[in-house]
Amino acid sequence: MTSNAWTWSAVMATMLALAAPTIFAIDKRSGNPVGVPPRTVADDVRPVIMAHRHFSTIDMVNRLRQERSRSIYRCDTA
Repeated sequence: MTSNAWTWSAVMATMLALAAPTIFAIDKRSGNPVGVPPRTVADDVRPVIMAHRHFSTIDMVNRLRQERSRSIYRCDTA
């Protein structure tokens, strides 16, 4: 599995773990909400997504720099 797949798996597992209590948020007998409010889940999930975006950007920039340095090296030696 690539690091990108691992990251997405971790993001999805975190989202599922945080959202699972809200899937069944209504108590069948009383009608009162139970579990984590949706706003709290959204506030917890957003930093995870932003962190993934940050590290994906860093990874992409590093790969582009490596490709650029290789292509510059090839042009100089050719």
